[in-house]
Amino acid sequence: MSDKGPKIAVIPSWYPPAGGEFFREHSIAVADQGAEVWVLAAIETGINDKAGLFLFGNKKKRESETIGISEHSSIFRRIPLADRVNVKLWTRQVLSMYREFCKSHGKPDLIQAHSSMWAGVAAARIKKAGGVPYILTEHRGRFTGSGAFRNLLRSWHIPLLKEAFEGADRVVTVSSSAQRRILEIAPASKPRLKVIPNMTDTSYFVPPETDLRNPECFTFVCVTSLEEIKGVDYLLKAFSVLKKMGKAANAKLVITGGGPLHGNLRRLTEQLGLNDSVSFTGYLDKEGILNELQRADSFVLPSLCEAFGIVLIEAMSCGLPVIATDSGGPAEIVNRENGVIVKAGSAEELTGAMYRMLSEAGLYDRAKISLQARQKYSRDIIAKQYMDLYKTILEG
Repeated sequence: MSDKGPKIAVIPSWYPPAGGEFFREHSIAVADQGAEVWVLAAIETGINDKAGLFLFGNKKKRESETIGISEHSSIFRRIPLADRVNVKLWTRQVLSMYREFCKSHGKPDLIQAHSSMWAGVAAARIKKAGGVPYILTEHRGRFTGSGAFRNLLRSWHIPLLKEAFEGADRVVTVSSSAQRRILEIAPASKPRLKVIPNMTDTSYFVPPETDLRNPECFTFVCVTSLEEIKGVDYLLKAFSVLKKMGKAANAKLVITGGGPLHGNLRRLTEQLGLNDSVSFTGYLDKEGILNELQRADSFVLPSLCEAFGIVLIEAMSCGLPVIATDSGGPAEIVNRENGVIVKAGSAEELTGAMYRMLSEAGLYDRAKISLQARQKYSRDIIAKQYMDLYKTILEG
């Protein structure tokens, strides 16, 4: 370990602009605590996708400096209908990037891999070849899911995941619920499991200086991706029933985000007669999300499966009382002081919670909700936990 702090090579399973903004923010936060951070990202794109040209111009590789970290990115062209081959080729490309990095900068002290699929596999093979320790942080909700969501893991995934989890010096999960499936796959990893929650920028997501809410209507906001696992159809059905209740006549629902179910959910909204009270904003940037949160009365996250729920702590940081489902991570975030937890996949329970919130939102201490979010989930708090963990591994 250098005098400047630990030298960390970050391997993300996905990375901006193809998702993974959190991985960049995490890397910057760790660098702010004194680590030297290099990100090695193989960014997936379709074999005929024009995104690669947009991202990289005519170059296959890109290097950039951002706030406090060095980013090294390359395009990985995914072959259609060849998942096993793609995993092998993607891992091979990451290992090639790692070897090039070592030639220029020397070996890192430690590797931070984000998600077992498939950064964890790449990190395991780097450790096997060169002895560099690694921390694997698992973010995927499928490790908390049941039923159909457990089936997202195929039989050929299991030995690769076992390799990634059991080879790690620590496996960090963002909630304890995310450890259940991991222990089924890799029981030998149990002594090395640790929970560190996700972080958010609590200096950015803050309550408004003046009240921006519309006194004429109660506004619920949901920030999520529009896919099956997020349960937005249950939310729409719940809201449809809510609107038929007397004091909910003027309630509004704002749904922020994009995804494959956008068209289906818009049609469901029309079928339920909600066009006048439900609005879809599409994808919004960080500023747009902040604006919606600051104008809302309550936040709702109807996920069927959720490893953590960063949007919950963004809403709480803005002082919003929240409604969430018992879908994994949210049950470890939401309590009586900041909101309500209901059964996942139950439109009836969502309706009941939203009806209660219409009456009780004013009873929540918004300043206290925001303070608790800062105390538990700020960038500095979480980054320090990671730095302490890095130190433990490197000194141990």
